[in-house]
Amino acid sequence: MNKEEFLNRLREALKGLPAAETEKSALYYAEILDDRMEDGMSEVEAVASLGAPEEVAENLKLELPLGTLVRSKMSGSGMGAGTVVLLVLGSPVWLPLLLAGLAVALSLAVSLWAIVLSLWTVVLALILTLPLSVVGAAMKWANFPAEAVFLLGAACVSGGLAIPAFFFMRKATEWCGKMTMAGVKGIKRLLIGRKK
Repeated sequence: MNKEEFLNRLREALKGLPAAETEKSALYYAEILDDRMEDGMSEVEAVASLGAPEEVAENLKLELPLGTLVRSKMSGSGMGAGTVVLLVLGSPVWLPLLLAGLAVALSLAVSLWAIVLSLWTVVLALILTLPLSVVGAAMKWANFPAEAVFLLGAACVSGGLAIPAFFFMRKATEWCGKMTMAGVKGIKRLLIGRKK
């Protein structure tokens, strides 16, 4: 496939999006192809290196803001009067179910991030216990050496727990971020439609 065929198929796959967005994407990929051909690739090799235009279009749609996808889906829906009447008459059934589903998804996301935040608070408490226990031990050393030794032991334990807890929480936070983005991409995929 040559450059023009690729760009035409890309525009066709992006049909339904705002015209400015479609044209901006086509110009971007035309520039990429030109750069690759300037670097020595043949036109066919440059086009093949990008993959199928439909896959490129799906990835572009996934990167668009959710609001843009919703607007393009609503403007390009082409619903007839019968479909609109059925949607309105069925709204007492589907609208509460949709709202309940959205509420459940939102509450799961909020709960997940609340757990992450509370565990970060525990990690912060472990980190702060280390210097505070050392300061407390120094203050009690002269009058209460047994308590000072206990506080130094607490400092060692909290420092020992804080290090792996910090690295665990970093990974857990990254995982939660990926799960949140996967949920957003899932909603976008529902709006884009299934692959054919």
